[in-house]
Amino acid sequence: MKGVSTIVVEILLVLIAVSLVSAVYFWSTSVVFESYPGGEVSHQYQRSRACLSLEQINITATASSAIIRNCGMVPLSNMMLYMDSVQVSFQYPTSLDPNVNFTVTFTKPASGSHSFFVVADLAETPLMTASN
Repeated sequence: MKGVSTIVVEILLVLIAVSLVSAVYFWSTSVVFESYPGGEVSHQYQRSRACLSLEQINITATASSAIIRNCGMVPLSNMMLYMDSVQVSFQYPTSLDPNVNFTVTFTKPASGSHSFFVVADLAETPLMTASN
């Protein structure tokens, strides 16, 4: 009985394996791109990993300061501090890396109770109240 050469069998097995792997690869990439079109997943994923914290507000007789911390896992930019819903002007950092604090110094507000919050491109802090 004559059989097929072992070299021919090995070549056929390799060709079958390569074709199956390539078919699964092209099928899986088309399924993934149909499920997550465009760049939406990147922005949503970054937003889910972002966290911003207003750590401390100090209001003294001469000046006031606030400590802002990036408590997330992605860099944050476009930060703005608001006091009583009015933006406080100061030199904002271009970007705030994860687990980094930044101290904001601003002029002393009028006496009384004031609400503060910080907004960035991917995160925002809860409202915090401080009195002087």
